[in-house]
Amino acid sequence: MDYRIEFTQQAADDLQKLNKDVAQRVVSKLKWLSQNFDDLTPDVLTGELKGLYKLRIGSFRVIYSANRDAHLLTVHLVGHRRDIYKR
Repeated sequence: MDYRIEFTQQAADDLQKLNKDVAQRVVSKLKWLSQNFDDLTPDVLTGELKGLYKLRIGSFRVIYSANRDAHLLTVHLVGHRRDIYKR
């Protein structure tokens, strides 16, 4: 069963700031994640972002959380790897 994807306001703003090609790659990878999440072992984050996961898309990262019971992925942040962890 596919997971629903929900964006926080910050994540939606982050996605808007990306150039069109990168944004399309991010959305495409999120669709793939929503279809395959149950078969994956997500990359768990530590420190201030403990409890969240990261999705790698080239040099860009998506920081998200997952609710397996509700089949929901919530995207919290989207950005370049050099900036994403400094927020």
